[in-house]
Amino acid sequence: LLKEFRDILPDDLPNELPPYRTHQHEIIEEPGSKPTFRAPYRLSPTELTDMKKQIEYLLAKGLIRPSTSPYGAPVLFTPKPDGSLRMCIDYRALNKQTIKNKYPIPRIDDLLDELRGATVFSKLDLRSGYWQIRMADNSIYKTAFRTRYGSTHEKRHLLQWGNDIAYRKGSTKIWVPNYPPLRQLLFEEYHDVLYAGHFGSNKTLTGIAKHYYWPHLADDVQKFVTSCDTCQRMKSSKQKKAGLLQPLPVPEQPWLVVSLDFITGLPPTTSGHDAILVVIDKFSKMGHFIPTHTTARTEETAQLFVRYIISQHGIPTTLISDRDPKFTSKFWKELMSLLGTKLAMSSAYHPQTDGQTERLNQIVEQLLRAACKDEISKWDLHLPVLEFAYNNATHAATGQTPFFLCYGRHPLTPQKPTTSATVQPAHDFITTMHQLWDRTHKRLLDIQQQQKRQADRHRNDHTISVGDQVLLDTCNLDISHLPSKLRPRFCGPFLVEAQVTPVTFRLRLPATWKIHNAFHVQLLNPYRDPNTIFVGRQLPPPPGDSIF
Repeated sequence: LLKEFRDILPDDLPNELPPYRTHQHEIIEEPGSKPTFRAPYRLSPTELTDMKKQIEYLLAKGLIRPSTSPYGAPVLFTPKPDGSLRMCIDYRALNKQTIKNKYPIPRIDDLLDELRGATVFSKLDLRSGYWQIRMADNSIYKTAFRTRYGSTHEKRHLLQWGNDIAYRKGSTKIWVPNYPPLRQLLFEEYHDVLYAGHFGSNKTLTGIAKHYYWPHLADDVQKFVTSCDTCQRMKSSKQKKAGLLQPLPVPEQPWLVVSLDFITGLPPTTSGHDAILVVIDKFSKMGHFIPTHTTARTEETAQLFVRYIISQHGIPTTLISDRDPKFTSKFWKELMSLLGTKLAMSSAYHPQTDGQTERLNQIVEQLLRAACKDEISKWDLHLPVLEFAYNNATHAATGQTPFFLCYGRHPLTPQKPTTSATVQPAHDFITTMHQLWDRTHKRLLDIQQQQKRQADRHRNDHTISVGDQVLLDTCNLDISHLPSKLRPRFCGPFLVEAQVTPVTFRLRLPATWKIHNAFHVQLLNPYRDPNTIFVGRQLPPPPGDSIF
């Protein structure tokens, strides 16, 4: 027992006041009483020295505090058996006008009768018990005492009684003392057990508050429920998406930054095509729709990129893509390294990184549906015309057509009236193009900031940092062998090894998981270790690697 409860047997008084409990010591004076004040007593030099030390000690512990109270009692000393001095405060004047508590002292023989049959007895004594009694706030100023040095102090600290469950006066609820194992037992009964249902903080609090009470009960319930391991794994998050929007840098000229993606799942054509390689310029928004097939090797995709993009627009400085195996292959990385092109890939299961290409894919599919109503097996023959139509349409972000931003003129179309062509001087043409690009760059920046402000209204900044433990959303993991309605919503916890971008983190995953280990913060939840606050809390066994 002494080892288990050694925290309540300190060698010295704590440096803080005990919590407010059911009762505090209160001084109730008779009606019409006036503040009592008496001049300090004469003390010997030894007593003065000892008083100064004891007052400094009590001030440091927070047991007394400076006061301007109209009350004031003198200090005197009595010797202890060990030869040291005990500082006492003469409250006799205050006691005379205090209403006495007439509660009778229990009879000794009645107390002895209650011990009948007992064989084990214990004796407890409080350390400096006089300074452990907590004083009611409305009585503190009455306990002021004065010293030879002209200072006045008030008692603040009072005795903390009892650790048993007791009924609170005037209430049908049971008062639970500040004994963590006992309170934790109640939490487990009202939240963790099967018939409790693992409900949220509000329902758990309502259940406990029907019968029990202690200060800050709601805060304690909140901490217990939010750190529940089962709830963290099995419940979907109801919070705003984590991670503020991180816009990509806006290029200053066409075809410096390019993104690409595949549209798959299309019906095979007579030419053997069943997919489209979509490439878009991040500045002008010009796109190229290149027919291909899903079984194309990385080398074939590279040839298409050189034939349709590099041959017409030059080598880009940055290439944005998802984590398709073709783009993560060694061949592709070495090719881009030789070309001097930086690869910028999205994090695992977060295609929003390349949202512009994802949006263009939707537009291409929409154009195909409108053009191929009766010729589904020949959709690839329509791609050149659909590409021209897209590039000759005004883009909402730039306010210009992609064709005009790239070439400085509008193409001839069957709808355009025939007019005499005028050739602009070369110098004027270059100046006009640079002015156009500058205006477009500024417009893209403004729109980007507008989109960020709009998106961040529905997002929260994250608090994850390297070294934290996090849970990973299972929405993209291969756990199809588990019923969809009963799958865990999160798995883990996993250690955060590194921060790749402001909103992307690299996790330490099991070696058997063959997936990329960098994830957007939107797929992560900070893990609250149940044993951090509630020591010894029972945890369910974590899911093994085999479920993935």
